[in-house]
Amino acid sequence: MAQYPCDRHGARYQGAQQTMYPAILDGADSLRKKLRLCPACFNELHAFTVGRMQYSGDADDGLIPCPICDGEPSIPCVSAFNTIYAKGTERADYFAVACHECKAELARKLGLT
Repeated sequence: MAQYPCDRHGARYQGAQQTMYPAILDGADSLRKKLRLCPACFNELHAFTVGRMQYSGDADDGLIPCPICDGEPSIPCVSAFNTIYAKGTERADYFAVACHECKAELARKLGLT
């Protein structure tokens, strides 16, 4: 079995590769990464994404709160996306709209910084 370095902390791990593609869009600026993650880091980022972001397959058109402060996203706002390829599952896409003031914390939570 191959050993991969975790893109979050650099240590090598054995096992199936699990990958995420987080992105934050702020007007014309974007911050995005491809993350190959060890099981612990994958589980942490996956839990945040599933718990705080909207699954793209849900038909809910209602306003979703900012994933960081739980408030109504203020203007200007930023858009966040995370595409997840978990072991043994199909691709899953998530999105959120966040307050501009919450951008740095959101980037940290998604493993972008």
